Amino acid sequence: ENNEVSELLAVKLQANPDLINAGIKINRSVMTFPELLNYAARDGAQDSKYGVPTFHMFNMSTTFHASIQTFEYNYSTEDQFMGGNYNKNFIRDEELASIAKNMIGVEGTDKDGFKKYYVEFMSRWNELLPDIPLYSNENYDFYNERISNYDNYPFRRAWEVIMYAEIDK
Repeated sequence: ENNEVSELLAVKLQANPDLINAGIKINRSVMTFPELLNYAARDGAQDSKYGVPTFHMFNMSTTFHASIQTFEYNYSTEDQFMGGNYNKNFIRDEELASIAKNMIGVEGTDKDGFKKYYVEFMSRWNELLPDIPLYSNENYDFYNERISNYDNYPFRRAWEVIMYAEIDK
């Protein structure tokens, strides 16, 4: 594989003692990029196996130039971008949208500028929904301790996971 990002994720996440102590286990699967895209899109039209939620965290780094990454790909409040591979959490927040727009407008070499907006984005995101976007616009569920009755399993749909969840005051 020889992928620096994958190796870093294995060290920082898969072998992270804090995650292990919290009971979080990350299993690594390696596959072709087209297959990964089918799983990420949950495209059951290609094969029924892709329609079954199997993987919940994807490392699909690309070298796409920022000019082909539109604002909507990262975050949008427009109806056409709700759900699917765009705004999966259906959050409509103009402040978050503004921060996302600023974040993707930062030059690729300006790490401090990007970090500033990324931290703002994550802070606002967690005020709205305690869920962490993890690498390549995919999400893995970590949530605030104020949430109770949140039981997520690989084969549950989002509405089944949150149906009985509550935010404690």
